[in-house]
Amino acid sequence: MTGNDKGLQPEQMFPIMSSKPATAKTVPPSDVVSRFVEHVSKTGDPNSFPGLVQTRPSLGAEFDWLTGEIIVPVQRSASGLLIVCPWCSPTTPKFKRGRLCWFGQERVMRFVGWRCAKTHLDAASMREADKRWAGEQKKIRCNNFLRANCNSVQELLRVAESLEPAVLACERFYISFSRDTSGVHSDLAR
Repeated sequence: MTGNDKGLQPEQMFPIMSSKPATAKTVPPSDVVSRFVEHVSKTGDPNSFPGLVQTRPSLGAEFDWLTGEIIVPVQRSASGLLIVCPWCSPTTPKFKRGRLCWFGQERVMRFVGWRCAKTHLDAASMREADKRWAGEQKKIRCNNFLRANCNSVQELLRVAESLEPAVLACERFYISFSRDTSGVHSDLAR
């Protein structure tokens, strides 16, 4: 049973978004995505996650990737079967590797098979979604790096200041050497 099968409206599934206009750029909060990944890992059944729909998206619908490729541990599911794909096999289990997608105009998430996405989406849509996904992942990595290292900035500045005399001595030596030995480098090159 999906979130929509339970009669939930999008604002009930994603209350934080209820006041936002529906656009392809509006995505569910990251905790929804992390809960989905945890749910799949524990149950082996992505389709039982609240809010996930199994309807076929409209042709040319804009979407965003919410996850990288997920390999579903289907052996943990009650049925032990592969997963159905909303694009190409909504009633027949077909895959165990897929990605979570967000369709902003509809305000729904779908878990699609990795081959199905490549087959049923046009190349330009895939490139755009991949580009946005890569950009988001880069932002996340940068933010994580900054959070992990912001406390060491003061120490790095102290180390840099302690190196200043050595750097200045090297610079003075280079200037003096260049001035006093002009032409030596061309003689050595012969």
